[in-house]
Amino acid sequence: MSRGNILMCFYEQRDEVKQYMEMKGTPVMELSDTKWLCDLAFMVDITKYLSKLNVKLQGHKHLLSSLLSNVE
Repeated sequence: MSRGNILMCFYEQRDEVKQYMEMKGTPVMELSDTKWLCDLAFMVDITKYLSKLNVKLQGHKHLLSSLLSNVE
């Protein structure tokens, strides 16, 4: 599993993780911080985008001009 997929799974399960950690007596304050959660959501989105871009840019015998259209 890639880092991006793990990050996405964590984000999707953040409420369950928060509840579990509180049940264990070790609350994670970041999971209650709106700004931190927004930063996490942004990181998930940008990681997903960069992963897709990386796949598009891989391969043999691609012209630079065709690769640039994927970046713009």
